[in-house]
Amino acid sequence: MSYCLMNTLWSVSFITLSPIIYLYRGVYQIVSCCSTKKKRLFNYNLENQLRDNLSKKGGYKAGVGHYANVWTRDSFFALFARNSSESIKIKTDLANRLQNNIKKGVVPFTFHEIMYIPAVLCGLKCKRSKATPCYTDEKLCQQVMDANSQYIILVHQVWKSIKSKSEAKAEKWLSRHEKTLEDALRFYDIHR
Repeated sequence: MSYCLMNTLWSVSFITLSPIIYLYRGVYQIVSCCSTKKKRLFNYNLENQLRDNLSKKGGYKAGVGHYANVWTRDSFFALFARNSSESIKIKTDLANRLQNNIKKGVVPFTFHEIMYIPAVLCGLKCKRSKATPCYTDEKLCQQVMDANSQYIILVHQVWKSIKSKSEAKAEKWLSRHEKTLEDALRFYDIHR
């Protein structure tokens, strides 16, 4: 099919289905707002919010809808709210997840877990089968500069926490991150 025909079909389908989508969205938002207000009323503090948004693979989901993805920046700053032995594990998980997804010295900006179109149009939280890392800012389509420095700071924090308990374990853990740390630092040489 040609691009023009596909574009026309998409437009006609969207125009035809939009009243149904907007009606569904309105009902869905009314129902979800009621349950959200109840949740806030019953002792919904920062610790509960962090626990609910924690990703098993590492990091925190930044919000709801199409923002229910793990974002490096939001996860990095949310980790400052925690200061316990549990937070060391969470920081370690995030550092390892970022390390496993560094591509050519660039640390991922976000991990897309939610399908964008169903989330925006219908308010549905449709998950992808596998979270895909994204290395550029979706608004400006540019590489994100602070993700690399946040990864470096995070590795240092984890190393320091592990070192306070066992210097040998800390050095072993840091040695696994050595190459990716060098790559993350080398990334900044390009932008001097």
